[in-house]
Amino acid sequence: MIEVSVKGRWDIDEIRSELDVMPEVDPVLGPLMERLELRPAAVLLPLLRREGDWHVLFTRRSQRVTAHKGQISFPGGRVDDTDESEEYAARRETYEEIGVPHESIEILGKLPDSLSIAGFRMAPYVGMLPSSLSFVPNEYEIEEIFDVPIRALLEPGVLRKTMRVHVGERHIHHVFSFDWREGYEIWGATARILKTFLEQLAGPLKVVEGEVKRVEMSFPFEKK
Repeated sequence: MIEVSVKGRWDIDEIRSELDVMPEVDPVLGPLMERLELRPAAVLLPLLRREGDWHVLFTRRSQRVTAHKGQISFPGGRVDDTDESEEYAARRETYEEIGVPHESIEILGKLPDSLSIAGFRMAPYVGMLPSSLSFVPNEYEIEEIFDVPIRALLEPGVLRKTMRVHVGERHIHHVFSFDWREGYEIWGATARILKTFLEQLAGPLKVVEGEVKRVEMSFPFEKK
């Protein structure tokens, strides 16, 4: 665990070391993912330093895209046949969505593969971006680019459980949400990846235990 209560305390080598020991697949979602026919995708969890503090960069999807309109996410998307690796796909999608050149991303490590309800197995990479970088959003896909101080994400009351998802009789998991500011709810797969990253570095987060909605879910892409 890395101390984060003091400004600028995280060290890049410490982050690398913590990411090196993470499992390949989210242990909660792994059994479910084995039952599904999933398409490969990759995302980047981008880190920045702002005045000595660590920040996480997010995008808000536009209203023009087919899926997840207006939702907050990490840069990323499906892995194409022409991509040489999942990491390459994460870099490529980051360039296509927010204009960050491949060489400007310093990959620090990988988080466990996660699941998107759209039918993707998501490979999340953690990458450091230069703080002076200018972003160029793809206007069709991206409505907004913003960053959040990590210390704000660790504040008590920000992280909530929102749903208890039941998939048949064999799998149950919770959906989480980071309520950073009004209108800036980070939830779903993005929140799960973010929670995994923060807890690996800072230890267990305090979760608001409010009323949790039970949801019954099935996947059309379950293996026959």
